[in-house]
This record gives sequence, structure tokens and C-alpha cells, in this order.
Amino acid sequence: MNKLFENWRGYLFEQEASWVEDLKKDTWVVLDKTKFKEIGSGAFRTVYAPLGAQGYVVKVIQNPRDTFMNFKDVELSNKYPDIVPKTYAHGPCRKGEAGEECGHEWIVMEEVNPIDIKDKELFIEMMKANFPDIINFLVTDKKGRKVLERYMATRAFYIMAIWELIIESINHGAENFKEYTSKERAKIEDEPEPATPGVLDIPDMPLMNEPGSEEVGMVRWSDTKEIYKRIFDIGMQNNVYRQLFKIVSVDEADIFDIGPGNIAVDDRSNFKILDTSIFDNSFN
Repeated sequence: MNKLFENWRGYLFEQEASWVEDLKKDTWVVLDKTKFKEIGSGAFRTVYAPLGAQGYVVKVIQNPRDTFMNFKDVELSNKYPDIVPKTYAHGPCRKGEAGEECGHEWIVMEEVNPIDIKDKELFIEMMKANFPDIINFLVTDKKGRKVLERYMATRAFYIMAIWELIIESINHGAENFKEYTSKERAKIEDEPEPATPGVLDIPDMPLMNEPGSEEVGMVRWSDTKEIYKRIFDIGMQNNVYRQLFKIVSVDEADIFDIGPGNIAVDDRSNFKILDTSIFDNSFN
């Protein structure tokens, strides 16, 4: 169903995106306020929305030497379609000394909805849609629930408590997966299993400085590490989590950059990384 949806969306893009032809002729048509609107800017790229064409953004690099970021976004959106927004187009290809050279001064990507650190409801919706088995484990397992409760009591925001457990479990995998036995590797490298139907609600737990937070007991480090490993083993049966692990361990995305403000959902609540931010100073 997802593949069918993406194919249909790609067809609509090809039929409707006449504004891409303007981009191919002149990248800086994005400055024409009758055709594009600036919606965001970072240290290396500026993001524009084509007026009258919902669902797309254009990422334009600010310095010609930084095209690697756009090049990498195109590569990663094909390699990790479950977690990186789809790329629809990029700068035109030209014949060069080394053969065909494709420009990445700009790329057109799927527009997604960022999750801010205070977007509790949107975050819960994303977690239930993408990591249901991890939620069920943290709620029902005695040690898992205790670690979650401790994380809640020592973080100022609900989102950070849960997301940091995901991040730390991926860190565990990146550091310790090579030490797994062949049997352990085989188990989690099999094709991911369907997620467990029915996701439990995460109970209210006091956050840092809220009434009751000071009463939450300490958790042994050995128990916390055990929970990281168990989340990792459960997560690796899930395509989204597995691709998160691989984009960090194989493609060297900074796991600590993947968090509130840089995570998002598409229009079907699928998890997406807003900006992979992978650099290569040697790229031209």
C-alpha cells in the first residue's frame, strides 16, 4: 500500500510540477515571491515552498561547495525510504569531463510536519504508529517501566524522556552489535516481523520538578543497560528502527542530531528525519 501511494504521488508530481522547469532554468527563481515562499533557513541551506503546490519543499544550498548535503539527502531517501523524506527532483545533469554530472544546488523533497519538543500529542501519535512494540515493552515490563519512570523524573519534557531511551538503545547497538553471537545476529537480522496490534497508552508519570518526581527511586546502571539492549533487540524487528540504526552505524548520521526539532511525520504519521546533516568536506 505504501509503495502504491508513493507511486501515485510521484505521478502527480510529474503532472503538476511545472515550477520544477523554472528551477532547472534558474535556481534563484526561488527568490520570486510570486512563485516561492521561504519557510526555513539553516547554516548551509534555505528551504522554500512552491506556492500553489502543497506537499513539497525545495532545499537550496547557500554555498556551491556544500552540495554534498543535498547529494546525500537524495542518496539516503532512496536507501532509507521509511525514515528519510522522499526526493522528487534535483538540479539538472550535465556532461562533464568525468561523464554525466548531476547538480545538487537544489532538491525537491516531500514536505513533512516537524515535531517540536513541546508537541506531546503529535509525538505520542508518531510513537504509536512507528514504535508500538517498544511502547508496549516499556509499559508492561517491570524493569522497563521503572527505567522509563526514572527517565521521566529527570527530564523536563515528556518527549525527551521517551526519545532518549530510543537514542540510547541505538547507541548500545552501534557499540555492541559486533559482540552479538551469530545466533543473536540472525534473530534480529531476519525480516522484520509485523508490529503487535494494539498499542498501550503510556501512563502519566511525573516529570522533573513536578510533584512526585523526587520520590522516584534510582535505577541500577546494569538494569538501565539491560533495557537499552532489550529495546534494541525489539526495535530491530521494526523497519523504522532498523533503518535508524543503519543510518547511524553505516552512514554516520549523528544520532544526537535526530531528536525534537529534527524529527517529523508525514501525512500518514510515518516517522521521518527532517535533516540528515551528513557532511563531507572533500565532496565537490
